[in-house]
Amino acid sequence: MAEDSFASIEQARQANGPSAAIEELLRSLESRGDLHRLFDAMLLKKKFEMGLPLSRPTSFDNVPEQRQAEFEEAYIDAARRVGDAFLSQGNIPQAWIYLRTIREPERVKQALEGIAVDSGLPENNGLPENADELISIALYERAHPVKGLELMLQSRGTCNTITAFDQAVPQIAAEDRIRGAAMLVRHLYGELLQSVCRDVERRESAPCAAKSLNEAITGRDWLFDDGNYHIDVS
Repeated sequence: MAEDSFASIEQARQANGPSAAIEELLRSLESRGDLHRLFDAMLLKKKFEMGLPLSRPTSFDNVPEQRQAEFEEAYIDAARRVGDAFLSQGNIPQAWIYLRTIREPERVKQALEGIAVDSGLPENNGLPENADELISIALYERAHPVKGLELMLQSRGTCNTITAFDQAVPQIAAEDRIRGAAMLVRHLYGELLQSVCRDVERRESAPCAAKSLNEAITGRDWLFDDGNYHIDVS
């Protein structure tokens, strides 16, 4: 923390006591966007108000049983406030730390939903730099499995995504399984249609205007000569 912040906190303490010093600490941390320390400071304030030891502000260990619920409410409010602040910065991984802890994943799900994925771009383009972190949160920690699969398709390709989906199926909700499977089927169908059309164009030296796989293969039995296939069968 900057020296001027310490000075302003000390001035507040000398003028109006420790409570004012804590308020100045909160103001300073929030103005500088030091959100992790802000979380600690908000709980330090609560423990000060409760007359409890301040050495471990976020711990429940030194909170009397009859006051656990009171402190828990303050803990949840602080985690929600900091989590939402991280989301306002676009920092989903840091927000997830707090909102997962208090079992409020919906805000993170909404933030993940807002991430645009352009499937028309080459692999890895049009994705945030922390795509791997987002995939882990969305798919493996189940914040938004369908968006996790969507991000994975763009960054890691079809085969890896199908494998990941197969492994994740037992842990995700039925609705997400259905939506995820439908998305993968549509994606695989699109890849297969593109592959067939490229083969048609190569052999016929003319554009392939087919809008469906059935249209692309009709009258072109030679596409299947010698066991030929147009997508990775693995």
